[in-house]
Amino acid sequence: MSLAAGLGVGVGYASVTGDTSQVARLVGAAVATVPGVLVMVGVATALFGWLPRLTVAAWMAFATVLIIGLFGQVLRLPEWVRSASPVAHVPAVPAESASALSVVGLLAVAGALVGAGMIGFRRRDVAAT
Repeated sequence: MSLAAGLGVGVGYASVTGDTSQVARLVGAAVATVPGVLVMVGVATALFGWLPRLTVAAWMAFATVLIIGLFGQVLRLPEWVRSASPVAHVPAVPAESASALSVVGLLAVAGALVGAGMIGFRRRDVAAT
């Protein structure tokens, strides 16, 4: 979806301005958000794997990330609260260059959460839940 959205924005920009050189840059900007989204997928997977009755908490985590991202500065939330959101670590491409450390870190956290969720799912008796 991010790839399609970035491509749509890039093609729209190119059709208005005639500058096709920005299409790849805008696609890259959209794809840069994927690691933050994958962390949220990892949270949902870990909850489903280990605490299936609390899977609804994944929606609460999503809502919390959304509120922090949209209203964190307006509500004057402390910096440590704003940095708890995985979206806070997504590079603001194309305004700044992408930091490989933040992208790799987010992907590592997402992978660990998904892996933990898969282990939890395999360990429990699915018929009992």
